Amino acid sequence: MDEAISYREATAEDVAAICELGQLLNAIHHAERPDIYTDEPWTTPAMPLTG
Repeated sequence: MDEAISYREATAEDVAAICELGQLLNAIHHAERPDIYTDEPWTTPAMPLTG
């Protein structure tokens, strides 16, 4: 792998694509580990969610 990696600072126009990539990554995580990544809010007995 001898190719140089280039990057640039994200702009407001990039937000939709960044969000789409995040959703794809979340879907992969949920598919691989549904025991960790759930659709339900996270709570523990010691620290319940309030609101």
